[in-house]
Amino acid sequence: MPFAKVMFDKEKVGEADLRKLGKLLPRIIAKHLGVPGTSAELSPLDIEIEFSSFGPFDIHHKDIQIIIWANQYPERAGSLDARRRAIHDELVFVMSSGSAGVNSYRINCFVWVLLQRGSYSEFHFITCLP
Repeated sequence: MPFAKVMFDKEKVGEADLRKLGKLLPRIIAKHLGVPGTSAELSPLDIEIEFSSFGPFDIHHKDIQIIIWANQYPERAGSLDARRRAIHDELVFVMSSGSAGVNSYRINCFVWVLLQRGSYSEFHFITCLP
């Protein structure tokens, strides 16, 4: 289950762009990191995303940073750069479409895909309301 952290400069990045990213990013990640028919198969529902704005002490050189952590599978590792490039290229296309206008300005971004060994499980429990 890949996890993506989207960090942004709240002074430069608008809510509409963040909503667009939140809507499209799960599909884009699943499409380009998934390997059908293997343990690395993904659907958009497998992708977790967390958004946070930069804090006053953070040092950042881009307006949006997208860091994706995913399990390392041989099917992904051999083509990691191509997969990251495909995520990048699709993000450039979808985030740029329809944006040019009189008041438009450039948002600088990066995407970084990290593959690592990991282990995941889910749990549920029953509790009582106070």
